[in-house]
Amino acid sequence: MDKKQQIVNLWRTVLRDCRCIISLYFDRVYKDENAMTIEKDGKIVSALQIVPYTMTYLGTEISVAYISGVCTAPKKGSGLMRQLLQETFEEMERREVAISALIPADPWLFDYYREQGYTEAFDYSVE
Repeated sequence: MDKKQQIVNLWRTVLRDCRCIISLYFDRVYKDENAMTIEKDGKIVSALQIVPYTMTYLGTEISVAYISGVCTAPKKGSGLMRQLLQETFEEMERREVAISALIPADPWLFDYYREQGYTEAFDYSVE
């Protein structure tokens, strides 16, 4: 099974998005070169995507990476996502990415990503 299909299967299992969202993302956004993965026994067990963007800040173009599709196979934990995020930070440094952004899917993830070095750029609370 190729890399893309393994990530699609992992996404379906962990993120539980509908097929239409998965198809749209993997048809229009996904690129193998932007997929960060960890393999165990020849199978992808943790993955995320670095989606590159260029933004203009004070008249200067800067490289930005949106992190999406963050997932680890059930029962494969043991710090795999922490390891994958560290490898992703190193890759973004090689690519000279100035800003990395993500949108946590659940409120509890804000604490997790804060521990990894992210901070909130806006108030996400629901009233």
